[in-house]
Amino acid sequence: MRAFITGGAGFIGSHLADALIARGDSVTILDNLSTGSKKNIAHLEGKITVHEGDIRDKNLIEKLVSDSDLVLHMAAALGVKNIMEHTVESIDRNFTGSEVVLNAATKFNKRLIIASTSEIYGDPFPEFVPTNEDYRGNVSTRGPRACYDESKRLGETLCWIYQTYFDVHVC
Repeated sequence: MRAFITGGAGFIGSHLADALIARGDSVTILDNLSTGSKKNIAHLEGKITVHEGDIRDKNLIEKLVSDSDLVLHMAAALGVKNIMEHTVESIDRNFTGSEVVLNAATKFNKRLIIASTSEIYGDPFPEFVPTNEDYRGNVSTRGPRACYDESKRLGETLCWIYQTYFDVHVC
């Protein structure tokens, strides 16, 4: 299988690359290295194809998605300091980046697995712990920190829309 991992030099993406290579798959990753690191994938040199770039680059994403069997979308702007200092950029990267990846997966009829975050649930009220996946209470909409939560939540909404209306295989 040919797998394409966005955010492939990040913590989760690099471990996915390890697992896929171990089972004999072909792996291509894309990372802008804003939070990912070449150190995370150095041991895979010669075993994977690496592209340094932005998930909002439609032409690049379309090329990499079209050449794959499975898309693993792990890329996201993250980190409290990063989100606080680059709020609008973070929202754009998370939302627009997910939209570009979803559009390419739709165009080329590819299966897509997208990473989420527990941050989309906000801080649950004690009476809702443990929290189920439908919980949407106590979500802060104030300040730059909430922008990460909201941009990831919008990305999940996009996934639902694409799966429901465009028959994209999204997990």
